[in-house]
This record gives sequence, structure tokens and C-alpha cells, in this order.
Amino acid sequence: MRIKVVITDANIFIDLYDLELINHFFSLYFEIHTTTTVLHELYSEQQYLLFAYKSANKLTIHNLEEEDFINIYKENYPKSLSETDKTVLQYS
Repeated sequence: MRIKVVITDANIFIDLYDLELINHFFSLYFEIHTTTTVLHELYSEQQYLLFAYKSANKLTIHNLEEEDFINIYKENYPKSLSETDKTVLQYS
């Protein structure tokens, strides 16, 4: 079986949390990744839940380096994208 990688932004986590589907999401056969800046957009109770999945090795959280942020600013991303969205794109 091929492993599928899912890289997600804050909106996905917020919707799954609000719909009480986050447990189902993490039970799927995906590698789920995000960035620390995404976590900073979440409420503390949402972060707490995601850190539990990180501890269970079901979520990988990436810290971007200075060079990544330099590359983000060099890219010609649409102005409608948030800085956080850009970090997810940069990581992916």
C-alpha cells in the first residue's frame, strides 16, 4: 500500500475539530503534516488535541528555517494567501 501524505492548514483542523471529526481524520491511513505557524492560528484546546496526535506519531509538525521564509518572500504567491498558507505551500 502506498502511503499518502496530507499537508494541512489551520482551516482543515478547525473544521474537523468543530465537526468532531478529528479522531476520524487521524484514523485514516495518511501521514499528516503541518507547520508550527498553522498551530499558532488555533485555539489552545485545538492545539492541545493536536499535540496529543503528535505524541502518538500521527502528526508531524515542521518548523521552517530562516531560509524557508526567505524563499517564501521571493516567491510570487497571490496576495490573497496568508503568511501561514505560504508556509504550508513552502513545506509541501
